[in-house]
Amino acid sequence: MDPATQLFLDSLADLRGKCTGTSYELLRASAILRQLFLDQEPLVHRVNRLYRVSVEFETIDTTLRPPIQPEIEWQNLDASMFPRARTQRLSLKGLLAAHLLSFKGAEYTVRDVIRAAAHMKGGVHARNPLDEHESNLLDLDKALKCDGIGASTAALRGIIQVTLRGLAPLEQAAFQQTDAADRPVAGR
Repeated sequence: MDPATQLFLDSLADLRGKCTGTSYELLRASAILRQLFLDQEPLVHRVNRLYRVSVEFETIDTTLRPPIQPEIEWQNLDASMFPRARTQRLSLKGLLAAHLLSFKGAEYTVRDVIRAAAHMKGGVHARNPLDEHESNLLDLDKALKCDGIGASTAALRGIIQVTLRGLAPLEQAAFQQTDAADRPVAGR
């Protein structure tokens, strides 16, 4: 099996184990999300060059916004949590740009949340915020908790669920290719 494909499959299995976990497990999951979606050559693109599968992500419709921006806003992207909610289908680019949080007049996307967890909170690195935008996101986690976990870290749960469902066709294609390669050839 191609090393990138094996890493991809192992990464998805690891995400499954982390999605309902502790704050620490969610932060570590941000490293996987970063590798899948945000690295210079995202792992999902490397693997999909081999399989050419259409990849889409179904989320809660993030275009529906309140008429007045609230002081704090938090959205769970996972449409399975809300069976009657209006949904949207997004490309990877659209998913990364999807609105998740608002705080102190600033808006934060899926990309922002993954980067913050991976690069400031310890998913990959633990560094100080570089600007007010990043600093406010960390302040949001102090102001709003979900199940005892900071809001932006808790938002990773929905991102993980959406990721796992969206990448399921690519995962299935990789497994089928692996199964076919492992089957003995007739007559040998």
